[in-house]
Amino acid sequence: MIKSLQKEDGVKYAEPNYILHHGTTGLELNEPNDQHYPKQWHYPMINLPYAWSMSTAENRPVVAVIDTGVLLEHPDLKGQLITGYDFIGTSASSGDGDGYDDNPNDDGDGDLSEGGDHPSSFHGTHVAGTIAAASNNQSGLSGVAWGAKIMPLRALGKKGGTSNDIEQAMRYAGGLENDSGTVPEEIADVINMSLGGPGYSSSNQEVITELRKNGITVVAAAGNSASASPFYPASYDGVISVSAVGFDQSKLAYYSNYGPFIDLTAPGGDLTVDANSDGVKDGILSTMGSEQGGQVEFLFSYSQGTSMASPHVAGVVALMRSVNPTISPEAVDALISSGEITQDLGGQGRDDYFGYGLIDAYKAVVAASQLSDTESKFELKPVLTVSPAVVNFGISSARETVRLSNSTGGELVINSVQETADWLKIEPPSSEQSGLGEYTLVVDRDLLEIGPHTTTVEINSSVGDLSLSVVVQKVSSEIPANAGYQTVLLINTETNEVRHVTLGDAGSNGEYDYSFEAPEGSYILLAGTDNDFDKEICDAGEACGAYPIYDLTAMLQNPIQINQDSVFDFKTSFDIRVRSSSSASNAASAPSAAEGFKLPATAP
Repeated sequence: MIKSLQKEDGVKYAEPNYILHHGTTGLELNEPNDQHYPKQWHYPMINLPYAWSMSTAENRPVVAVIDTGVLLEHPDLKGQLITGYDFIGTSASSGDGDGYDDNPNDDGDGDLSEGGDHPSSFHGTHVAGTIAAASNNQSGLSGVAWGAKIMPLRALGKKGGTSNDIEQAMRYAGGLENDSGTVPEEIADVINMSLGGPGYSSSNQEVITELRKNGITVVAAAGNSASASPFYPASYDGVISVSAVGFDQSKLAYYSNYGPFIDLTAPGGDLTVDANSDGVKDGILSTMGSEQGGQVEFLFSYSQGTSMASPHVAGVVALMRSVNPTISPEAVDALISSGEITQDLGGQGRDDYFGYGLIDAYKAVVAASQLSDTESKFELKPVLTVSPAVVNFGISSARETVRLSNSTGGELVINSVQETADWLKIEPPSSEQSGLGEYTLVVDRDLLEIGPHTTTVEINSSVGDLSLSVVVQKVSSEIPANAGYQTVLLINTETNEVRHVTLGDAGSNGEYDYSFEAPEGSYILLAGTDNDFDKEICDAGEACGAYPIYDLTAMLQNPIQINQDSVFDFKTSFDIRVRSSSSASNAASAPSAAEGFKLPATAP
């Protein structure tokens, strides 16, 4: 229905009327009035609204984003940018026809030429929006440190980015001598690098060490290979390495790297689940672009990855710099390792999955102010945190747990935790006198009719009241799961040959069996629905999935290898994009794959 409405003349946009719930209480909140802020579930998770009550970085610290560049005319970023630079050294990779230049606009890293099927990622635009999208202006969405400034530095192009190009961008950001022959009028306070690979560079390490000596904090994504192998620049000494969690912060995101180099974790999203039951997969919502008919359409969309987690941390460090402009990278490191600016996850203390815990923006701003030379310092007050913020029993679970904790400090007591439906029972923690701890929720489906059901758990504490949403569904055992017609595409990355099979609408409990006969080689494997019969799968509002994950850049850089009988199991899920009405020219000439994959002419 949404997809159909979006195509009607006179409809600016159509989207679900979401029901959202807060997961913390205790302090005065400062929540922006941006149109899409309620969908940014990842901000309350890190106590950002409390941090905003103290600072939004209005003194404008500078965060350098070394990435694919930024769509400079995006309405939610246009006023947030300072002068940057393009450090892609080869014209074949840059897409703008030259090497180094003073225009960091993202001209695209895709290949939509005839026979090409690689849309531009506009990755840097998404990262920049999380850090400092224009906020509290009744439109668009919110950035972590919306008073900060973004220095856009383009170093990733059609063929990725070289360690030398990235190094030159770092040197520029820090006001050091570099191959561009120029330096910025204002150097960066923080550098974010949502990029990386397995190669170690002694030269890169030396530059990072010099940047830290000059007071610049460097933050980087830990990588998305679900691996413990070192990943650079995140694994360099002196870099804050950020792993990722989804909506359920008790679990590391399935794609996230881990290991001894992880310093902390932040929300990175998970587009395979809808754990908060808001009707949208749990990605990170930020600024984005889409190539459409020779133009770039400015929009807002969901993504996932440690690339999305890292800018949360970079934005928080910018907030820390806003209340304490002289705070050093060493001081930030000490606050991380002491647990003063994180919520401890996993085993007590540091571990290889979450590092020292989940970044907490409120604790970070308070801690930074305590280290400042100013007389007025913020005091840390207790904050009740409920994790997860929504309990979803799905169609089969009978028992789920929820943790009530004081994520900051001070005294906090739970007075009562009360269910509001007879089909839900609550088992409290056994020993904690304060009432904090892990509660078990038990659902009795025998008391439910067929269909979805919702209720709340009412929590009363010494710092205020909070409602926890509970969702459960009862299905008839006589009705098999059915996801409609699914078309599976197997695309040879060398020849662009496409093989397809369309599966009927009677999959066994939602599971579909497919098979291909194909020669040995490198392939992309994906599947989706064509609900509007326009010969394209994976349009907005249609199911889509890929092996191992639906990430075009990752799929093309690491295609699956078929050299014998192989089994690939993956999921399809629904994608919902939120669009801006603004657009601009200077873009590729073919539609992005984000707008759907063309089916072969022989496909039904």
